Amino acid sequence: MHFLWSAILLGLGPWLQEPTAQEAPRNVGRFSLSVDPDSLDPLKSTNTVNQVIQRQIFEGLAEPDPLARPFQVQALLAQSWEVSADGKQWTFEIREDASFYDPYEQPLWPDRRRPVYAEDVVYSWLRLMDKRSASSASFVLEDLIEGLDEFRQRTGRNEKEAQQAWKEAMAGGLPGLQVLGPRKLKVRLKRPSSDFLFRLASPYCVVYPREAVETEGRRLSDQPIGSGPFILVHWITKYQAILRQTPGWRGQVCPFDPERSLPHLQEVQFTFVPEGSTRVQMFRSGALDRLPPNGANYNSLVRDGKPVPELAEKGVRLLRQDPSGTSLLMINMDDPVLGHVPGDDVGNAKRRLLRKALALSFPYRRWHEVLRQGVLASSSRGLLPPGVPEADPNQDFGFRRPTRQQGVAEAKRLLTEAGYPQGKGLPALVLELQGTANIHKTMGDLIAHGWQEAGFKVQVQSNRYSEYLEKIGKGEAQCFTRGWYLDWPDSSVMLEMFYGPNASGGGINASRFLHPEYDRLFAEFRSMPHGPKRNQLAHRMQEILFQEVPAFSIDHPIGYQLVQPWLRNVAIHPYDFFVCKYFRIQQP
Repeated sequence: MHFLWSAILLGLGPWLQEPTAQEAPRNVGRFSLSVDPDSLDPLKSTNTVNQVIQRQIFEGLAEPDPLARPFQVQALLAQSWEVSADGKQWTFEIREDASFYDPYEQPLWPDRRRPVYAEDVVYSWLRLMDKRSASSASFVLEDLIEGLDEFRQRTGRNEKEAQQAWKEAMAGGLPGLQVLGPRKLKVRLKRPSSDFLFRLASPYCVVYPREAVETEGRRLSDQPIGSGPFILVHWITKYQAILRQTPGWRGQVCPFDPERSLPHLQEVQFTFVPEGSTRVQMFRSGALDRLPPNGANYNSLVRDGKPVPELAEKGVRLLRQDPSGTSLLMINMDDPVLGHVPGDDVGNAKRRLLRKALALSFPYRRWHEVLRQGVLASSSRGLLPPGVPEADPNQDFGFRRPTRQQGVAEAKRLLTEAGYPQGKGLPALVLELQGTANIHKTMGDLIAHGWQEAGFKVQVQSNRYSEYLEKIGKGEAQCFTRGWYLDWPDSSVMLEMFYGPNASGGGINASRFLHPEYDRLFAEFRSMPHGPKRNQLAHRMQEILFQEVPAFSIDHPIGYQLVQPWLRNVAIHPYDFFVCKYFRIQQP
């Protein structure tokens, strides 16, 4: 933080100048992130900030089509694919012109590049599923490809067994993962999967070279090597990351202008700016090409659904994205004060009442007014965002009451029923924040005040984002907010967040919720095509979450982007939201 402010004061004076469209730098995209990434290793891709930079460097077999509606995927590293009549066997042909590029000192290959092979796909997926990797993204391929779960189990037994599993898998493949030629891969699924290609197009299934992981002195976390259109050339922690166009990249037809080839930008700059007011100042001065007008800054930038006159006169555009995610308050179910203690039926009933009291006394209205400016989210009636097939608008799985007074009164009653009238005898709860900026402090104070009205004592703990993630991964966070977004248009992405097997090893089940019926229903749900039966299963799973309260939904964020007049080819996509290869700077 001190380094960043020094940079602003001493070296970035142009931020404060009044620009015009003609002053936009040629072929350089300039963007900001509220925090810097903690790793560029694809194993850490569930962190959204990591994802943003990784998306520019790495590629998978497929990617979301930026313009197709309803949503579809398009080929990327894969030249083509074929699928069997039963929907279980997929055969992929990898592009002959796809190659990795190593920009660092002492490159891995004499000319800095080598082709992408089918074996690289196998290696990347195996590493994702290796239990020792502790990747929270392993859910994307779990219980899907024949033999892959067995490989995962072997890697978790002991080091010798893990090494043998790797040796066998790389030499002869797995029953459902076979290299048929240098650029030909066969995948056999356990069951037909309508979202298989969407999974491969997600940020979790990208491909990278084995040498970048296993060569001594190399780390993907800060020396990422991919096949994408950009390479990392500069990264100063807590300040800035700079990417440049990959030398000799193969090119790609621009979907916005088929006569042009991607990428358009020569350089992409990500500056890490924790304070929202500073990001606004940078955008107003023309130092940023796009900006989400979030939180307390919204009303100073947007009026009546349009950019304020000062920005509109310059040609700034406002883009809107419908909700594709849910904001939640998560509760650690391993916590002895609020969670589930095996064998303690009486105590568990009381702790369930406490969790419901927290949900009832949450300050939903103030949250919407202060943090969402009344427009940046839609009210939540449950876990699933509107628009997915299983989200039933006639069912309410939320805890928000018609009036604040009703919610607080119910919460007080439950506190008394649990044996803690007016909170007496109950230890102070700890709310972990995911940042240290003013917006995070405002969020913490708002939640704490709401809970205190019901009788809870609350300690608000600020964290750096990396500390926040570490506490969640280790099960040390008692209460915390979390945003979870669909990675592709399927409810399983949301419901999987509470699936028992995802609770271990830093998995996506951050509440560490374990419920046999829920797990059974989800296992059936994810292999079922859309229809009434699937809707029934989703309904029952939401009922369980509503009854047990390992988390409760707050709202469904609505995404907005302010875009400078010179930045072209910007289309907000809910499942692929920051793809710099499409962006083009309009030249004067």
